[in-house]
Amino acid sequence: MRKGYGYLIGSIVFLTIIFVIYNVFTNYVQDRELANFPIPKSAQLDFKTNHSKHFQWSGTTGTELQFTYQLAIKRTGWDETPVDGQMYQYKKNEHTITVIPSTDYLEIILEQSSRRE
Repeated sequence: MRKGYGYLIGSIVFLTIIFVIYNVFTNYVQDRELANFPIPKSAQLDFKTNHSKHFQWSGTTGTELQFTYQLAIKRTGWDETPVDGQMYQYKKNEHTITVIPSTDYLEIILEQSSRRE
C-alpha cells in the first residue's frame, strides 16, 4: 500500500515540475524596448513612455510576482538586486530594470543609466 502512495506522490511532483518548466519557457516574451526583459504574454499593455511600459496583468497579487515569472526573469540572465520598498530591481550587463507590481498591474521601467540615447 505504501509503495502505491510513493508512486502517486512521485507522479504529482514530476507533473508539477513539468508544468512549471513549460510555463517558464512558453508564457513570456522578451521585449526589445526594455533591453530584452521578459514580459508575460498574457499582460495587456495599458500605456508606455520612452522608458517604461505599464501592463494590466492578473499574474500580480499586490506586491508579489508569480514564481514562474521570477524563474523566467532569472532564466533570461537577469539578476535581482536588493532594493527598499515594494518593487524589484534586476540587472543584466549595463542594463537596470525596475519592476513595480500592484494588484492586477505591472510597471516595468528601464532605468536612465541603461537607456540608449
